[in-house]
Amino acid sequence: MTHEHSPGAPSEKLPRGMRRKLETRAKLIEAARRVMGRKGVEAATIAEIAEAADVGFGSFYNHFASKEDIAAAVVQAEAESFGRDLDEFTSALSDPALIVTISILRTMRRVREDQVWGWFLVRAVWFVPELRTTLGRRMGRDVARGIESGRFRVPHDAMATELVGSLVMSAIRIGLEGRAPANGDDVLIELVLRTLGFTVEQAAAFSLELPAAMRSLEVASRDKEAAAAADRDMLARHAVEQPAVEVDQPASWA
Repeated sequence: MTHEHSPGAPSEKLPRGMRRKLETRAKLIEAARRVMGRKGVEAATIAEIAEAADVGFGSFYNHFASKEDIAAAVVQAEAESFGRDLDEFTSALSDPALIVTISILRTMRRVREDQVWGWFLVRAVWFVPELRTTLGRRMGRDVARGIESGRFRVPHDAMATELVGSLVMSAIRIGLEGRAPANGDDVLIELVLRTLGFTVEQAAAFSLELPAAMRSLEVASRDKEAAAAADRDMLARHAVEQPAVEVDQPASWA
């Protein structure tokens, strides 16, 4: 399944040559996602990516300058889009603790639904700077807001943020390797909250409130999607129902 969501996705309105170029680029990005997810960024080769995309080796360089360049493109297509989705999903929240923990839970769910993406995250996080400046930047922003508001109490901002990110990546890897406990998400959230200054009692009390907050956001998200779909259907029906405009033709046209 292709996960290329960039604005430059192929369009029937573009010239054929441009469409083919964009289609080839999308195939290379999806292939890099699979190969790097399986082998890691460092171990993957351009030849393997080109072969997985069924694209000639030389054609790779018509689209990307290097392996690092295509790894950055995978991040741009995947992590940035997902990060924006997280921002939208949590936009109604004001509690930094809810924003951080719900974003983490959504990330863990996405990894379970798309394990290739999860392996790419785990194996690329230390080798692709763009990953740390997309999802990592968002997490840092949310943790910083919690520290500024007094919701989180940590001895060092940057170290706390790095530790939270490392906890999430470790949980992803353990889950993908089949070593996570049945309540793995609960354990992860408790560890994150403890890292951010919650006591054992505070973390336990917060965790009791978390499922209801998540359900409320999911209901709101589904309602929003349903409303948007209804609007699209209405516009489509309206366009079909528009009567054809008749143009009076001069007698000489008859």
